[in-house]
Order: sequence, then C-alpha cells, then structure tokens
Amino acid sequence: MVTAEHRAEFEKLFPFIKQASAEFVKLFYAQAQYVQVPAGESICYEGQLCSHLVMVLEGVGRVYKLSSSGREITLYRVYGGESCVLTASCIMNQGTFRAMATTESEVRGLIISPKKCT
Repeated sequence: MVTAEHRAEFEKLFPFIKQASAEFVKLFYAQAQYVQVPAGESICYEGQLCSHLVMVLEGVGRVYKLSSSGREITLYRVYGGESCVLTASCIMNQGTFRAMATTESEVRGLIISPKKCT
C-alpha cells in the first residue's frame, strides 16, 4: 500500500508526478505498490522478462554482467530518485533483461507494472 508519506517522498524525488494530469496521478498511485527489499537480494536475472519497474526511494541496487570467467562486472548502480534504465528499455521493447541485478543495501521504492496502466 502506498501511504501519504510514501507519496510525499516520491513526489520530492520524482517531480514529474506533480506535472502529470490528475487522471494519471490517480491511476499511477492506484496501481503502484510500496516495496522494501533487503540487502543482498537478487532482483533480476539475465534472460528474465521485465514485468515491473521500481522507482527507488532509498537504497542502492547494482546492475551487473558475468564475464566468461565468472567475474562480476558492475554496469551501474541505481540510487534513490532513480529507476533502472535497462528495465525501462526491456519493458518498452518487450524484451528480456540483459544483465543481473541485486540490492547492495535495503531498497525501498514504488513498483509499477506497465501492463496494469494500459
């Protein structure tokens, strides 16, 4: 459930929502869910379909690839006020996630499924 406190925090970090139509805002918050993911959790696996986008309020997620030798190569990190560009691309192209993602710290955010917004 998205509380008034979560909404206020979201609106500070993602100012686009203040400029959106009242209809969009109502639909967005009706479909959004608040999530807390503990540190060290896998979020996405390579080849997985992307069904939702997390808009991070607080915490750090890491997106990485595995080299042929098994070493982890960090591509980028996602911080509060951001969302994963690879996930967004995956959703828009209806493709699969091309990396791995994990939480480096507890991550709090709003999760939205684009399929619920159509």
